[in-house]
Amino acid sequence: MGLISQSINQKEHKEQQLLQWDKLGEAYQAWEKEPHTVEMRNFVEVFKLPQMQARLTNIQQAQQHKQQAALEQQIQQQGRQNQPQR
Repeated sequence: MGLISQSINQKEHKEQQLLQWDKLGEAYQAWEKEPHTVEMRNFVEVFKLPQMQARLTNIQQAQQHKQQAALEQQIQQQGRQNQPQR
């Protein structure tokens, strides 16, 4: 008799777990179909395109050059300020 009741308890426990997984699956499917999720997935695909990767790399390089130029200008200005006046 103990084996039967233990088997019934295990079955009920597994059924509860299955219900929880079903709820999680439904929530995920609903999230996956939301407009914001679809839009974000589309953005990801666009950003993966080689043309977009090249453009992003160019933008990043331009920003780095701009920062480098600003730093060099700042160093030059500090050097001029530190020179003794005649």
